[in-house]
Amino acid sequence: MARLPGFAPTAPPMKKAPPQQGSLFDGPSRPSAGEMLRIDRSRDRLGPQQRAFNRLTEQLDDLRAALPRWDEAGLRLRERLLTEHMPLERESHAVMREMAVAIDALLISPSGRKLSKRRHHGLQWLLLMACKALLAPEVSAAPDAELEGIHDRHAPLSLAEQKARETARRYAMLSDLVEAVLDEELPDRELDAEELDALKARVDERLAARDAAEQEASAREEAQRQARRPGARKRAEAAQQRKEAAAAEIQQSVREIYRKLAASLHPDREPDAVERERKTGLMQRLNAAYEADDLLTLLTLQIELEQIDGARLAGLPEQRLAHYNAVLREQAQALRAEIDGRRAELAALVGAEPGERIFEVRDFDLVLNRRLSELRQQMARHRSVVTALADPTACKPLLDEIARECEQACRREFEEQAQYAVRFRSGSSDGVYGFDWSEEDPWPGSAPPRQRKRPRR
Repeated sequence: MARLPGFAPTAPPMKKAPPQQGSLFDGPSRPSAGEMLRIDRSRDRLGPQQRAFNRLTEQLDDLRAALPRWDEAGLRLRERLLTEHMPLERESHAVMREMAVAIDALLISPSGRKLSKRRHHGLQWLLLMACKALLAPEVSAAPDAELEGIHDRHAPLSLAEQKARETARRYAMLSDLVEAVLDEELPDRELDAEELDALKARVDERLAARDAAEQEASAREEAQRQARRPGARKRAEAAQQRKEAAAAEIQQSVREIYRKLAASLHPDREPDAVERERKTGLMQRLNAAYEADDLLTLLTLQIELEQIDGARLAGLPEQRLAHYNAVLREQAQALRAEIDGRRAELAALVGAEPGERIFEVRDFDLVLNRRLSELRQQMARHRSVVTALADPTACKPLLDEIARECEQACRREFEEQAQYAVRFRSGSSDGVYGFDWSEEDPWPGSAPPRQRKRPRR
């Protein structure tokens, strides 16, 4: 969504989404894996591994139940973006373009010459910001000759000049990079896409080789330090052996459960056709769980087939439960990573800001509702500008407000440029790129507009 500086509306407070009602066609609730596998010893106190087992099975239940909700949220958000956000955004762009055309018509008319310098500069700034937003590649699929002409009429540099300057700047940066990494010079001609790709591949290869050499040198130094400390080396080797032994025992525990289940579920040993079909489905579920190291499903199948019960789980030794907990912990981490990936994808889909805290599925609907509200407020503001420009003499308060926003934006930009210039000149720019900012200001620009002094009465 294209937003103009100074025209960002204040965000309304986030409202809580109404609780979702269950389906009328839901059947009787089936006990979850965490409930089926819970170790319940009311008379005796649970050990640390038993408590960890109960906690991990409950966490896995919650994480598995959350995955479908994130998938449903993705489908719902995509539908809302297509039916609500995209039409409103197109309408907002149309109103913004109408505002840009109206400002251009005023500034080139005799009435525009009567505006004060401050108001004229504010309208010009708003016009250029609108042109920049509307001509962005992600907004404008096709070239807009009229809007480009309006921009070039009021901008210090035309779009072609800006593109040429940006190309020259990138060429200079690329030249410094190639000289620093490859110790070569670029030819005095424009490189085509294939040449640029080949050059980038060479630079990446050289940088990767440099990083590998540094890592190898660091590993050699670490090995030499460890060689001078035989006690530390022996402890590290013993820890590695314990880690490998624990991993082997974990795999052995999972394999034992699989073998017991496969022996009782093998469909070829079942004479009854109906039971054979049921066991075939269970065997497919068992094989999928074993390939994925899904211990929770394997234990749940054992419970369902009455191979184990709560009392037997309570009687497992602590070491065996520790092996189970290690597998369950890895599964929980994998599911959290999968949910985080879905959350990041949906956050990018709705254009969530980095500072927006999104934890639940319903938060995305609240973010999208806020985006829609901002678009409506922005359109209302742009329409008010179009209406006011029809009579410039009667809209002086609005013109003064735009001028103040322009001055504030220019002041912020100037302060940021000054901070960047100080940072680079302090020595932080020395590195592989070899940039030298000492000759000229990397961000040339004018100082912020001065505050107008009020005459003394």
